[in-house]
Amino acid sequence: MLTLIRQEFYKLGKRKTTFILPVVVMAFMLIAAIMTKQLVKESNTPINGTAIFTQLFSATTWIVYLMIFAGSTLITQEFEYGTIKNLLYRQYSRGQVLLSKWITLLILNVFYFVISTIFAILLKVIFFPSIKFNSMIDNHSVVNELWLTIVGAFITTWLVLSLVVMMSTLFKNSAVSVTFGVVFYIATSAMGMFETMAIERWDWIKWSPLNMMNLKTQIMMPELHHVTHLQTNTMLWMTLVYVAAFLAIGYFAFTRRKNY
Repeated sequence: MLTLIRQEFYKLGKRKTTFILPVVVMAFMLIAAIMTKQLVKESNTPINGTAIFTQLFSATTWIVYLMIFAGSTLITQEFEYGTIKNLLYRQYSRGQVLLSKWITLLILNVFYFVISTIFAILLKVIFFPSIKFNSMIDNHSVVNELWLTIVGAFITTWLVLSLVVMMSTLFKNSAVSVTFGVVFYIATSAMGMFETMAIERWDWIKWSPLNMMNLKTQIMMPELHHVTHLQTNTMLWMTLVYVAAFLAIGYFAFTRRKNY
């Protein structure tokens, strides 16, 4: 298993995008910090520097796109380039191959959050030195708000990623799974108002994966359950169930796929 995981990271290391895209994300974080600093100077602006910092200067959004790209290409390119045959001809089972890819994505996702958090703290020190970790925001200390944001973003990232990985096992073309993941993630934001109206009208819609994407916000604002119609603990468990279900479907499809 360790050999498979090392091979996955070797493949990632050979891709230029593995190193370029995180730098692009940090550039976006820097731009967000500069713009927020400028807007905060205007007394009539509603922009809150502390809130932007606890959102890692928008990095939580960009990390989702990074993982959609990594999750889709890590599997589908094995089929596109035919390298999956080399793996399966060795002593490894299909389940071991797929499990090694899941673990690789998990480590990569943790790495992205760690470097984004460190860079966000660096930006805070440079642009917002007055923000204290023990000051209060939304009934939480800043450090607690930051931690809750990371936990919520990590879990919802895996909701999207598990869906993308499942699609990757069903289709040979990475573009399909990338498109599906991006559309799903964008839809969670674009359909927010319509989703709220739909839940009010049809209560069963509260169990949909789209509603679970509100977990990141509801962890910090439990009163949001009036909108989602689910308590935070229920939403957390349902999100984990969806992640497990999508991965299980992907595992089933991958281990029974015959057209290698």
